[in-house]
Amino acid sequence: MDAREPPGDNWNCPQHLTPRFTEDELRGALRPFEERLDQLEAENRRLRAELAARA
Repeated sequence: MDAREPPGDNWNCPQHLTPRFTEDELRGALRPFEERLDQLEAENRRLRAELAARA
């Protein structure tokens, strides 16, 4: 066994982690961020197109 390997009782293993939120709860909480990201990506595309048109 390599000295850098974690011990067999690794508490970060998913088997020992209790989910705190459901997938639906996370999806709802992240929705505003995803919407804002979509807006910013659209703005970025628009601004890049404007710059390309000026060149």
